[in-house]
This record gives sequence, C-alpha cells and structure tokens, in this order.
Amino acid sequence: MTDRDLDRDLMSRFDALRSADLTDAPAFEETWRRAQSAVKLETRRPTERAAAVVALAAGLAASVAAVGLLVPRTERARSIEESIAKAEEISSWSAPTDPFLDLASLDTSSGGAPGAASRSPR
Repeated sequence: MTDRDLDRDLMSRFDALRSADLTDAPAFEETWRRAQSAVKLETRRPTERAAAVVALAAGLAASVAAVGLLVPRTERARSIEESIAKAEEISSWSAPTDPFLDLASLDTSSGGAPGAASRSPR
C-alpha cells in the first residue's frame, strides 16, 4: 500500500465513525428537555437538603454535648497529668545525630578550617 492508499483508508474509517456518532447522538430537543426537567427537580431539592443538613447538624451537636457531659472529670485531670509527663519526656529527648552538631570540638585555633594545621604549606 502506498501512503495515499493508507490516507484514504484512514479517512474512510473516520467517516464511518463520524456517521455512527451522528446516528447515535440524541436530538437537540430531547437533550434540552432532559436538562430543563433536571433544573426543575433541583429547584425543589434545596429545601429538602437544608432540612437534612439541619437535622444532621443538630444530631451531631447533641452527640458532642452528650459525650462532653458523660466523660468524668477525673479522666480529664489524669489525661492532663499524662500529657505533662509526656511533654517532659519529649523535651529531654535528643536526636542520635546531635553529636555531629557539636561545633566546640572543632579545632579552629589556627584561624583556618578544621584540619588546616595538619597540612603543610606549599
């Protein structure tokens, strides 16, 4: 096959796909009618959605209040003491790489970079 034959074959295949798409596509009027009916349905829904959201928020608020009232005060005090103990433990922790940051151990008395005194001048 030559390049022109391949081009014609490709064009005929695209033409077949295009005509298949045109036959399968719904009419504009049908699409418009569906869109209009969907808009009408959505105009009724916000009140139902708002009622559901308000009911859900009220239920959530009531459950949070119930949990807040049912948790004993002693557990709250104990949890504060545990938190303080954990904070003290964390504050005393040091990273294993902290010795690498110890700059006092570097020999800078020669005025140059560390290890510069061991090099002989050229």
